[in-house]
Amino acid sequence: MNLRILLLIVIVTAAAGMSIWMALVWSANGGQLWATALGPVLLALYLAVRWRKGR
Repeated sequence: MNLRILLLIVIVTAAAGMSIWMALVWSANGGQLWATALGPVLLALYLAVRWRKGR
């Protein structure tokens, strides 16, 4: 699989996940920005590590 295509998929997925995560965290926490920003970043890191180990 082409790395560039994979990167694009990851970015698009992270953007979609971030908007969903923002909506959830914002309503739950009353707008704690650090939690909102941290969630998608940790998820992206986890998925990247899983993908690297799987190859």
